[in-house]
Amino acid sequence: MTRFKIGTAPVNWGLDPHYTWLRQPPYDEVMAEMAQAGYAGTELGYNFPSEPAVLKTAAARHGLELASRFCPLSFTRPERLEAELDALEATARLLAAIGVQMLIVADAGDEQREALAGQLDRLPELQLSSAQWRALADTLHRAADLWSDRPGWRSLQANAMQADVSWAEPARDYFGLYSTLLASRK
Repeated sequence: MTRFKIGTAPVNWGLDPHYTWLRQPPYDEVMAEMAQAGYAGTELGYNFPSEPAVLKTAAARHGLELASRFCPLSFTRPERLEAELDALEATARLLAAIGVQMLIVADAGDEQREALAGQLDRLPELQLSSAQWRALADTLHRAADLWSDRPGWRSLQANAMQADVSWAEPARDYFGLYSTLLASRK
């Protein structure tokens, strides 16, 4: 059976620029508490160091692996996109420099979306329009095209292409675990 390492994310410590009602702890404090809680790794937080050597040293000091970085993009709001794509580029370069193979890209959302999270099936009028879906697709294509000739993106791609992302091994592990649990109930 595959042995998994369990990681966490700084947002679980309230480390998010949108959580203005919470104290925003320094990254070193968050990393220390993650390690103390027994986590093996972490996603990068928005206030983590942007210098690769400093970031790697901090993670090593706490025995943590760096696993990914969440990058919000305003898929349906093009007026915000250029600045966000610049931030995405800087993040991709940082991740490539420290050997991280995962970049998590998702819609940045907005206040209305956050207020209605989990309820859109009951409110079809608030779902994306055809134009917004086109804007979303265009943004994803632009984000992907942005990296076609950039060294940081190429390095990130090369690392990611080496990873086995098939379901074969996890499916075998899940089946083995399920079989064991089922047998223990008899």
